[in-house]
Amino acid sequence: MFSNLFRSLGTATHNLPCSAIKQSSRGYGSGTIISNSVRKPKIRKYAVETGRRLRISKSLSWLLRHQGRFEGIHIRSDGYARIQDVLKHQSMRNVEFLDIENVIKKDSKGRFTLTYEGDRSEGDHWWIRANQGHSIEAADLELERIGSADRIPVAVHGTTEEAWKLISKQGISRMTRNHIHLAQGFSEGVDPKVFSGIRKSSRILIYIDVEKALADGIKFYLSANGVVLCPGDEYGFLEPKYFQRVESVTKTLEPVQEWDRQVAETSSTIDPTEDRLKAWSQR
Repeated sequence: MFSNLFRSLGTATHNLPCSAIKQSSRGYGSGTIISNSVRKPKIRKYAVETGRRLRISKSLSWLLRHQGRFEGIHIRSDGYARIQDVLKHQSMRNVEFLDIENVIKKDSKGRFTLTYEGDRSEGDHWWIRANQGHSIEAADLELERIGSADRIPVAVHGTTEEAWKLISKQGISRMTRNHIHLAQGFSEGVDPKVFSGIRKSSRILIYIDVEKALADGIKFYLSANGVVLCPGDEYGFLEPKYFQRVESVTKTLEPVQEWDRQVAETSSTIDPTEDRLKAWSQR
């Protein structure tokens, strides 16, 4: 009797929509199996892990580059902070040392340096620092001073098409950071996110004439992870006169048409020094 009941139930539900089948299964025992039921999609484990690493990385950048000292974290003049102090911050809730170590190991841009130091007066500690991108003063980041363009034959700054409209007029600004970030190269067909110094959102590449800038007294440094850093002029800018060429990133690298003419035209219609001074005062 019961076998005929379940046989007829299977026949009756065969052509029903999934929602109806799901509803019809209510009230039957655990032995009832509806083969057409809808399963919730599983979230891939690697996606969850990647999202967690990104959150931790952003929190570390925020603390070590910008706000750590204002959040009660002691950051030395060389940019290092104790891991145990960083982990106590509220943004690091439920984060452990191994999580931070994993973030650093899997960071293709080498944003952070982790080191172990033993000190009799303070005990043994793991220390961490951001290698560049600071807005707080970090006097000694072990930056290598560049004295010749031969040391960095290529220096390129990545930006967006919208930002280029302003950059073509007043130059590249270091904004609220201590340095302008430049990459040492860019390969056609390769995602810019793998190059330290270039954001993945960059669609315009500005190549800098390092030799000309050095001759005018502009300083360049090399960070521990290979990013070229430049404080700019007295207002924190690299002027358009130091642009060697400008390219657009599509599927291939394409020269920006008449970029030099665009720079020349804007330079003749505005006072770039006054414009840069205004931008500098608003930072």
